[in-house]
Amino acid sequence: MASASVQQRLTFPVRKSYPRSVKAKENISTCEVKICSSPKRKLFTEGHVESSPEKRKKDVNASPSTLLSGLKVTTKKLTPVQLFPPNVNSYKLARRALHSGMPERLQCREKEVSTLNEFLQKTIKKNKPGSLYISGPPGTGKTASLTKVLEKIDNKECEHVWINCMALKSTSAIYEEIGRGFNIKFPNTVERAMQTSLEELFTSKGKMLLVILDELDQLSSKYQSTLYSLFEYPALEGSRLVLVGISNALDLTDRLLPRLQAKLMAKSRPQLLNFAPYTKQQLVTIINERLSEACTESNEVVIKPAAVQLLSVKIASVAGDARKALDIARRAIDIAEGEARKQTTLRATSDDGSNPNSPRKNRPGAPVKCVDPVLIMKVFNQVYGSYVTSDQISGSNDDGFPVQQKLLLCALLVFTKFSKQREPTVGKMHGVYGQICKRRNITPVDQSEFWSLCELLESRGFLNVKKNKSEVRMSKVSLRVDEQEISSVLQDKTLVASIMDEARTLKL
Repeated sequence: MASASVQQRLTFPVRKSYPRSVKAKENISTCEVKICSSPKRKLFTEGHVESSPEKRKKDVNASPSTLLSGLKVTTKKLTPVQLFPPNVNSYKLARRALHSGMPERLQCREKEVSTLNEFLQKTIKKNKPGSLYISGPPGTGKTASLTKVLEKIDNKECEHVWINCMALKSTSAIYEEIGRGFNIKFPNTVERAMQTSLEELFTSKGKMLLVILDELDQLSSKYQSTLYSLFEYPALEGSRLVLVGISNALDLTDRLLPRLQAKLMAKSRPQLLNFAPYTKQQLVTIINERLSEACTESNEVVIKPAAVQLLSVKIASVAGDARKALDIARRAIDIAEGEARKQTTLRATSDDGSNPNSPRKNRPGAPVKCVDPVLIMKVFNQVYGSYVTSDQISGSNDDGFPVQQKLLLCALLVFTKFSKQREPTVGKMHGVYGQICKRRNITPVDQSEFWSLCELLESRGFLNVKKNKSEVRMSKVSLRVDEQEISSVLQDKTLVASIMDEARTLKL
């Protein structure tokens, strides 16, 4: 048996029954068991040395819990990471800086402001009457420049009233509005009686009176009697009136008031001041000046310089309207911010969680998505119309008339022909315009851009707009031209005819 296999001796403790007084050590004896292993096992059992009793005792007493307690676990410190939301603070700062309201510093209108200062110095400061007519396209800084100059005028030197003629119900209502501004109560509301009361006011003794009439062309009437009477007030003997009129039309005094050019009316002839459209370089200066204000709080670039250049070139070629340029820039920032809000970034942070009071505003966010020339062009086409979309409707772009403006004029023409409202509100007009766009698979512009289109068409002589002081959507719009003129101007009789055919199915 020794040749066939190898005998292996295993020992394990066996407990015998003894009285309790005997120690536990003495209770244990050894029992021997012989196990025959196969020849294959011989290779692993040869040379085996039996362990000592003390070592065997340690092996027996070893348990999983005692083995685990002896393990040494080493940990490696990991870099903490976190999902950070995008940082949109830069967009907010840029959008706030590109507002279309009164800026702190008026750019590129130093010459015009100087002329206004000189006029008010020689009239109000020297107690002499006079009149000034300010002309220029929308968004060229007429109102902003005059407002800046008036801030330096002391109220003790003169009383002034600012009237927007667009809000008047009729041309004769201007007399009542002037009297209300100077706290004059007319005994009679007949036009001739109000004119006489104002003559007495302007020729009486007292400090100088300044009347500013914005949108002066709205006072145009058949014989222009209202405009003539207003410009004649400063020429009265002993008059203390300084009259300033503001309008978009460059030739209003020559075209509507030719009598003022006569020698006998030389005293009534107003001084002229024209605000030219902003050039490309002037628009670049204005936009960069505004963006530099935002960069003082945030060093991140929101609009790329190439995008500013493209926007300035496009606006200068269309109208030179600084307000329109600022509106398009803000709209582009809104779109870029919307895309940025969809992004989240996984980044390592220095805060390992041990500082729970670490401010979130100091943590890094997603990189700022800049406004590029592609986005500027997209918004520009939405405001002024896209030649590509125009081609899809008319089949040609020879007329160069933007499709959004075409559809706006057609929507107003529908109101004029098929509705009792000859002067619909901007809100209702936008609803009908949206229906027309939907039937032609064209994306309509929102109400703010729709209002910009109305102002643009007004400057081109197609519309009359009566602005509402409280809400823009309640402003009223009316046509200056008829259907035949619209068809000839748009050079697209097919489009006008198709919209007229479906007009009865529209919800007016």
